[in-house]
Amino acid sequence: MPMATSSKKETQKISPAPDIQIILASVSPRRAKLLKEAGIEFEVVAPEVDEKEGSDAPHLTPTEIALTNAFLKARAVSARHPQAWVLAADTVVVLEGQLIGKPVNMSHAREILDLLSGRVHQVITAIYLMRERPFHQVPFYDISKVTFHKVTAKQRDQYLQSIDPMDKAGAYAVQEKSDVLIKKIEGSRTNVMGLPLEKLMEVLERVQRHSSHGERSPGNRETQNA
Repeated sequence: MPMATSSKKETQKISPAPDIQIILASVSPRRAKLLKEAGIEFEVVAPEVDEKEGSDAPHLTPTEIALTNAFLKARAVSARHPQAWVLAADTVVVLEGQLIGKPVNMSHAREILDLLSGRVHQVITAIYLMRERPFHQVPFYDISKVTFHKVTAKQRDQYLQSIDPMDKAGAYAVQEKSDVLIKKIEGSRTNVMGLPLEKLMEVLERVQRHSSHGERSPGNRETQNA
């Protein structure tokens, strides 16, 4: 079954400059694992926020909802660690404009996978890299397209028995026995996992130069699309 391959940038090693403190505003083990594999030094601080859902903000697009949630997480942790660079992320699954959230129970997880079966959906991960003192923020996002196989009820149930789908948007995880589900990924595979490493590496390189040499801010307040 064809799967997207990792690019060189996904496995590139980056170590932040010694005077940069990076805080991951997430308790996601997948995001922590990606940062560790990329050689990025960080500590974890859990953000305490109420995340927005589609029903909370019907006037926002899925991308705007993801960016809003990433901003809320970054701001919450930055307020407690104002001199650190805070990295926050939010990942959403979108099918034909409809936001597909995390399942509330196993029955809902089955419904979600049935909905995605044999179709193409988008995975959007929004990132906020923020520091309060002095203030800088770099928001950006990446979009990957994921094509599912036509999945039988037996395959669906076997997959759900092999993972915990409750904390996963779309009720699946690309890194966990997903070959039975996923036919093709167009774009960043790590983006589907929760962090677009290709774009993140580029941003962190600019942050390093800025912090080490006192250059102009590595980004601006306009959202960057990868």
